[in-house]
Amino acid sequence: RNHPLDLSTVFLFSLCLHALCLVDGRQSPIVDEECSATPTLSVIYITKRPGGYDVLFESLAQQTVQDYELISIDDLSHQRNVAAVEYAAKLKIPLKAIIPSKPKLRGKRFGQCNAINTGLMLAVGEFITVVQDNIWLPSHFLERTLSFFTRGPGVEHRDALLSYPERRVAPPPGRLQHDLMNESSTLSIFAPRVEEDPIRAGWEIGTFNSTMTEDIFSRVGQDVVVATEWFECAACTASWELYAALNGLDEVLDAGDDAQEANVKDRAALLGEHRWRALQDPLGAGMAYCDLGVPLVLIDHHQFAVTDET
Repeated sequence: RNHPLDLSTVFLFSLCLHALCLVDGRQSPIVDEECSATPTLSVIYITKRPGGYDVLFESLAQQTVQDYELISIDDLSHQRNVAAVEYAAKLKIPLKAIIPSKPKLRGKRFGQCNAINTGLMLAVGEFITVVQDNIWLPSHFLERTLSFFTRGPGVEHRDALLSYPERRVAPPPGRLQHDLMNESSTLSIFAPRVEEDPIRAGWEIGTFNSTMTEDIFSRVGQDVVVATEWFECAACTASWELYAALNGLDEVLDAGDDAQEANVKDRAALLGEHRWRALQDPLGAGMAYCDLGVPLVLIDHHQFAVTDET
């Protein structure tokens, strides 16, 4: 890696790598062990829910650049990895691996830190985008993300955090298949599958992310990247080494599934003030930016109305 890691982090990841080798014998393939070129960006998809692959694969298939690899950390992978690999191949998605999270050090629930760290062990990209399920990525999402770190503020502040505005949409009547929401082998919970931008397809825009600050909310869609206090992890990007440092200690504490999202920015700021000084960029670490020009489309896949019987 371009930046040195302290010994405690190296030890943790060595331990994690050993733990990954102990995953049981369920079918969880490493899809592409050798790549002809090393991608700049690794996209780590984390999920524990039925469906989601149509939204992920179809939006990635429409990206304007292909300088990335995809790693799926899927706790249902043993029931759907074969179908997912075939789907990815059909759309020419560079799926490198689809595996479950490594065994947890504490607790039995999914755990975002645990899932991300599993993906980090396989990722070869300099920068990491983490994506949760049922997030439609605009077609220029990868292009703008790479531009941020190669030509934008990320060049000067390599260890900055990049986030994106979120528009929330509701599925059209009859599109959501309730029976599939409990079917762990399914790749989609919609019929037909989601194959285009839901907003462009006319899906109802329910709300924006209610936590977005005014500087984001009032300017969504503008062709600009702004420094902000707002940071959300439905999809976010940072350098590999920043994720490694952020998730290293938290893994031990990660008993639930929201630990990483709840305090990632605060922890980054603390690293910038203390431990991160050794990595030569004390001012950049913990700075949060938001690319207003790439609003994500978050399908409210587990917060439907009571009348929707979910």
